[in-house]
Amino acid sequence: RGQRQFYWKAEDGSKVLCEHMAEWYNNLQRLPSEPENALSLIRERGELCFKNAKGSSALLMNGVDHLEAQENLTEIISGVKPLLSENETVIQDTMPEYLERLKKEIDELGLELVCYEGEMRDGGQPNVLTGTLSSRVYLKQHNVRAQSDIEGRFEPQYAYLDALGIRKYPRDWARYLWKTLIENHPHDSICGCSTDAVHRRMEDRSARIFETLEDLDFKADEYYMQHLDRTRIPENAILITCVNNAPYTFYGVMTAEIDILADEDTGGFTLTDAKGKPVYFEVLEIKKNIDKRILSPINLPGVKQVNRYVIAFRTKLGAMARKTLIATPCGQPLSVENTSNKRTRNIENEFLKVKVNANGSVNITDKKSGVTYTNALVIEDHSDHGDLYRFIPSDSPDRRTSEKVKAKVELVRSSKLIKSIKITYCIEIERVGVKNKLPVELLLTLNAGSGQLDVDVTLDNRFGNHRTRILFPTGIMSDKNYAGQPFDTVIRKKISDFENDETHPNTAFVSIDGEGRGVALLNEGLYEYEHVNDENGTLALTLIRCTDRISGYMANAETPDGQCIGKHTLKLAVYPYSVDHVSGGVSQAADRFINKPYAAVQHRDYNKFVGGRPFVQSAAVPFNFFRPIEHAEIVLPLEAKAFDLTQNRQNAMMLTAYKGAEDGVGQIIRLFNTTSEHVSFEIKMGYKIKNAYLTSLSEESSEPIKVTGGKKLSLTAKPKQIITVKVVN
Repeated sequence: RGQRQFYWKAEDGSKVLCEHMAEWYNNLQRLPSEPENALSLIRERGELCFKNAKGSSALLMNGVDHLEAQENLTEIISGVKPLLSENETVIQDTMPEYLERLKKEIDELGLELVCYEGEMRDGGQPNVLTGTLSSRVYLKQHNVRAQSDIEGRFEPQYAYLDALGIRKYPRDWARYLWKTLIENHPHDSICGCSTDAVHRRMEDRSARIFETLEDLDFKADEYYMQHLDRTRIPENAILITCVNNAPYTFYGVMTAEIDILADEDTGGFTLTDAKGKPVYFEVLEIKKNIDKRILSPINLPGVKQVNRYVIAFRTKLGAMARKTLIATPCGQPLSVENTSNKRTRNIENEFLKVKVNANGSVNITDKKSGVTYTNALVIEDHSDHGDLYRFIPSDSPDRRTSEKVKAKVELVRSSKLIKSIKITYCIEIERVGVKNKLPVELLLTLNAGSGQLDVDVTLDNRFGNHRTRILFPTGIMSDKNYAGQPFDTVIRKKISDFENDETHPNTAFVSIDGEGRGVALLNEGLYEYEHVNDENGTLALTLIRCTDRISGYMANAETPDGQCIGKHTLKLAVYPYSVDHVSGGVSQAADRFINKPYAAVQHRDYNKFVGGRPFVQSAAVPFNFFRPIEHAEIVLPLEAKAFDLTQNRQNAMMLTAYKGAEDGVGQIIRLFNTTSEHVSFEIKMGYKIKNAYLTSLSEESSEPIKVTGGKKLSLTAKPKQIITVKVVN
């Protein structure tokens, strides 16, 4: 609708030239081989494209995603050209060349184009198929986990190693990871609306990504920890390095997995910080005499028997910081606290109080505001007569919820650091005379120092053609909501201006606020939400959507895997906040939910678990080989950070990348402004740098930035602006 060519403008003032593909994106999908027939079709389609168009060209798209490239196109166009009139030209073009030609014509003729701002999710046709947001949710979960590991762990760890001079940034591995992930990103692939075979290949790619990341992440931590100053650490001690790859402080509970050789285990250990101050910890699990596989590039694979201790502790980590704790063996035995016999329906910490109702719904009290959110986390199930592209409810009222079930409540853990409670029930569902059951399990967890309630929902999906959602009545009667999006936080109306536009996309969070408070639902890969038009300000987050057809318009399009039969665990969190979503740090909370700080463990003797087995053929070599540490002269403190970020509008700027530069020189820091305000901010590096530059997303342009004291950069971000900084040390 409207002009075919137009500008699309962002809040920072930048704009791009756009062309709406008239008559869809396959408006000339294949030409007949006869020149006369080909010209007739070109003229007919061209006339349609000239409607509401500026300039003298019509964009005709030869091909579509269901077809191979037309093999005789060049010959056909050669045959058409002699038949053209004097004022006609046919050009076989590429999209970049066409747009450059269009830009030049607009400039030369002074053509005025309409300029649009904001989201463009409606084009007058149902071509933004929001139902795909919830198709095959397991694919979305894999995608989020892969992206978050690459961006939140792999890239920043190796960028920091590169900056410290320990290890060159592994650009080849980075490209392999991103390219493999991007192979899962064609629209029918990541949308979950292709054949089962396509999506099985996606699962294989995801598995390869996770396997590669597991090895690369482990090595990055090993490289870093090998260089830590060990002069004051006892010989038999174990180092636990806590890593926060986010540009804001973390203060909360972390976990670590400590392996001690079974024949060296003294029965327990103490935990201290770098200055020797005791750190309180709790034992979550102990496994005795388990086999730990030892892999080595220069020794045969081996096995060592270890006792494994999984511990939780509370710590404070600065922005982009690393802090190392020391576990020192002692003779005092450790044990796991048993809380399974305690009967309660309540858990609470400093910020939240949670009460489980008889039907498994939850009342959550925000201690700061005093507000209680009642009957939250109800499960809703509705039949789905649509397909992988579209949710289509039945005409009959067959909605079912957990509001009338009788739930079983079990206290899982109640300690100083972690409180968790498990809720189980079954929703009875009868549709078209067929009875089904939907078993549901909710694991609610409150960690000390955390202002959010973590919720793991496990659904045992035993039937098809339905959609399952979790409901949260906020009690906030606002006509708008906020949702995370790539490089943005968008504002949407509760009631859309467009038809069939009830559900919307979110990336990691959706929230509602008003009257000085708000609630956000943080999530991992649950892209579909609805701001329900009811009297409770309800947010509905889709957990799974199950259907067995690609499209109702396609024959032989059965996709049984699309029914998602089996168990699925969906991760989300409830995050109440004050004032508004920016002041309340919703974007930061969502990022922390996806990219959690983590702890890496290494023995004081860093060769303890890398030896494998010696030669099995020769008793003359009864030992293992060990590679020397590269750049052993570099000794790192037990506490350090990559950089600090300060800003005049708290929580406005979000970090999306800290990585090696594509040209192999320096590191890239990429941020964006989540607000519609100008924001001044400073980056203070944790290491000396020589130069800094503003660059483009593609890192092709550069504009020098003043570096103060060899470390500090001062910048200003326009509203919603993306800023990419390159630092060279």
